This record gives sequence, C-alpha cells and structure tokens, in this order.
Amino acid sequence: MSEIDIKSLRPALAEVERFIVWFNDEMSIGTKVVPIIGRRYRRNMLACFDANSWTTREGELVHAIELAAEGLNREPIEILGSVAHEMVHLFAESRGIKDCADSGRHNKKFQELAQDYGLVCEKKEGYSGYGYTAPSEGLRKRIEKEF
Repeated sequence: MSEIDIKSLRPALAEVERFIVWFNDEMSIGTKVVPIIGRRYRRNMLACFDANSWTTREGELVHAIELAAEGLNREPIEILGSVAHEMVHLFAESRGIKDCADSGRHNKKFQELAQDYGLVCEKKEGYSGYGYTAPSEGLRKRIEKEF
C-alpha cells in the first residue's frame, strides 16, 4: 500500500475559527456559527453566509459561514477578509437588519455595517450592490498582528 500526501485543512480552519471568535468579540454578536468548506455557487462568490442552515445533535439551528474551496489558495488576509464580510451578515441577521435584497444585492445598510467593522465596501462592476469588500488598512493591520 502506498502512502498518500494529505494537505490538511485543520490549521486553516483553526485560524478561521479563531478569527470568528475574535471578530464576534469585536461585534458582540453572541450567536452560534459553524465554518464549513464547500463549492463555489457562483463564479465570483468565495464565501457565503447561511442563516440557520445547520442543526446540532441537540436539534438547535446554527448559522454557517461557507468558504469556497476554490478560494482557499488566496492570501490568508483575503480569506479572513471574506470571513469578516460574512460576519457582517451574521451580525445583521442577529439584529434583524435586512442587509440584502431578496435577489442577494447588498444594500446601503450592509455597506454601513461593513464599514463600521473595518471593511472597505463599494459598488464594483460584477458584484451584487455593495457586495465587494476588502479589509481596510486598519483592519488589515489588526489581522496581521493577531493572526
């Protein structure tokens, strides 16, 4: 039997989980979320927030932040930037704020929340409303220092 060379996702997931806890503390969300890795749904979607999409063994619904496997070859700061974007959706969901239209188009409320939590948020061709985000210089420095 030959050996197989496995590239473990455990270290990456551990950092994503640590980032979620850190960002949650920054935002005071206080809700349950599970990070998962899946397949990209649309051509430019590298992460997705799914409200109440997972069930614990005890039957409790929890939110999910899904990272597209195809996007895991990006720089760590970019991956955590995507997680931060989805955490803004988690925050909005936890506060009953409608931050996207039913079509998925990110609205001004999303833009305001994203900017409040250190993301640069703007309209960009090919993105859904204010769906294009990137860590601001301040958030980038904090992430690089902490992670």
